Amino acid sequence: PSELLIPYTKFFHLGKLFTPQLENVLFVGGGGFSGHKNFLATYPDIQIDVVEIDPEVIDVARKYFTLNDNPRLQIFNDDARLFLSQTDKKYELIILDAYATDYVPFHLLTDEYFQILDEHLKPNGVIISNLIGTLAGDTSDLPRAVYKTMGKSFPAAYMFTTYGNNIGMIQNIMIVATKNSEQLDEKDLLQLTIENSIEELSDTNFLEKYQNYEIKTDDVPVLTDAFSPVETLINPVTSQPYFNENSVFSKNDSNIWFSESTTITIGLLLSVVIVWTYNAKKIWKNKSDNHTS
Repeated sequence: PSELLIPYTKFFHLGKLFTPQLENVLFVGGGGFSGHKNFLATYPDIQIDVVEIDPEVIDVARKYFTLNDNPRLQIFNDDARLFLSQTDKKYELIILDAYATDYVPFHLLTDEYFQILDEHLKPNGVIISNLIGTLAGDTSDLPRAVYKTMGKSFPAAYMFTTYGNNIGMIQNIMIVATKNSEQLDEKDLLQLTIENSIEELSDTNFLEKYQNYEIKTDDVPVLTDAFSPVETLINPVTSQPYFNENSVFSKNDSNIWFSESTTITIGLLLSVVIVWTYNAKKIWKNKSDNHTS
C-alpha cells in the first residue's frame, strides 16, 4: 500500500532533496493517498496534513486503498484556501496535487494563493506542484502560466518533466518553487543528490528531466484572483478548453441538466426507432400475407 506505482508521485520526494529536514508536510489533494502513505512509511518522524475537498475521495481511500488512522496523519475535508486561512501552521514542504483531468480549480493557481502558501512555509520551505501538459504548443499554456505566477512569490523555481524530455509530449510536469533565493544548476542538484541519498528518486532520472533553460512565459498571463482564465486554456487530455459543457466537474447546473437530458432524448429516439421498425415489419408481413391469399 505504501509503494509508489505512478511515476510522477515519486517526484514528490524532490522536497526532501531541497529541504532535507522535513518535519511538517502539507498535501493539497487526497486522491488514493498513495504519496501520503509512502511519506509516512519513508520518513518516520514527519507529521502530514492533507486537505481534500471531496468527502467521497476520503471515504473511497479508507475503504479501498488501506488509508488507516495514523497519529502522524491529519485529514481535513475542506477547500485548501479556506483551510489555510484558518491556521497559522507552517510547513517545510507543501505538495499541490488537486487537479483532475478535466477540471482545474482556478483559485488554487493564482498569485494570491501562492502568496498564502508562502506565508505558511518555513524559511527553508518548498512547494511542489503537479500539472498535466506540455512545455511547447497550445497545451503548454497552463504549466507555463503557473510557472510564471509562482515566480512572483518564490525567488527560485524549477521545472521537471516526468516521462521524457520531449517538450511537446503530454505528461505530468512538476514545478518546484523554493524560498531559498539561490537558483541551483544541474551540478548543484547532483551534489545535493550525493549528500542526501533519496532512494525513492533513484529510478526517476530527475536530473536528466530537469528543464534547465529559460522557460518562455512572455505570451502567458500571471494568474490572479481577478484574472485567472484557466477555463480558456487548452486541456492536453481532452484537447478542449477546461470547464466545457460536457465536463463531469461542471459547476453549471444547466450543463449537467443538458447532459442528462441528452441521454434521455437519445433513449427516447432509440425507443421510437425500435417501435417503428417493429410496426413496419408487422405491416409488411400483413401485406405480404394478403397478397399471397
